[in-house]
Amino acid sequence: MDKIQIRIFASSAPAASEQQGRYWTGSEWALGVSWPDCEVYLTSWSFANLSGVNWQNEAIYIMTVRARDIAGNEQSNFIIGQSTINVRFDTQSPNATVTQPNLPSQPYVNQLYSKLQGQLLDNLAGASSVYFILSKFEDGTTYYLSPALVWETFVSTIMAEVLEPKGALVADWEHTVGVGVWTSDRKYNVRVRGVDAAVPVGNVETWGVGYDFWVDTTPPSVAITTPVPEGLSTRVM
Repeated sequence: MDKIQIRIFASSAPAASEQQGRYWTGSEWALGVSWPDCEVYLTSWSFANLSGVNWQNEAIYIMTVRARDIAGNEQSNFIIGQSTINVRFDTQSPNATVTQPNLPSQPYVNQLYSKLQGQLLDNLAGASSVYFILSKFEDGTTYYLSPALVWETFVSTIMAEVLEPKGALVADWEHTVGVGVWTSDRKYNVRVRGVDAAVPVGNVETWGVGYDFWVDTTPPSVAITTPVPEGLSTRVM
């Protein structure tokens, strides 16, 4: 093999992008067709001149490679899926939410949930996984729920055991924690983050500050102060 070249064409890009309808020269996007050279090895090739390429979220790029042997014969037929492929870029992180407890709209919870539940929303590649950190504040100390459902003083990250349907733009997640992890009249915080199915590495959501909530299953009490118990009242009620 004498030479391998690549053509990268921005077929579809955001309206504000200057890439639309242009070719990557190895250093910039330009209107004319460009076939920059690749590095050729014994049984493989690579192309690393991508500094400044700035792949656009949700844009479609058509990548085509061609080869030339030492006799000067150049490839002119391209097989879809092999020598020419369409690639759609997904650089946007997903968004994970919590729906049980119903946060942040109900920061005071009056029941002991056996499961944490929520949704994972993504723009393109679809849902891959959800992680959460559940913490409890007690007597000036922060405790974190471990994967073994034990409260510990160091941070633990738990992967949600259920995420369905995987690969969907909207997926439901849940994880069974059991009612025994909750203590009434305590403050809790849950942080969640999602990972989408983009390849080779999914886009990972940042943790954020999470949702604060109180577990309060203790009923209030009320007392009668007037009239005096077991006494005679001279006041007209």
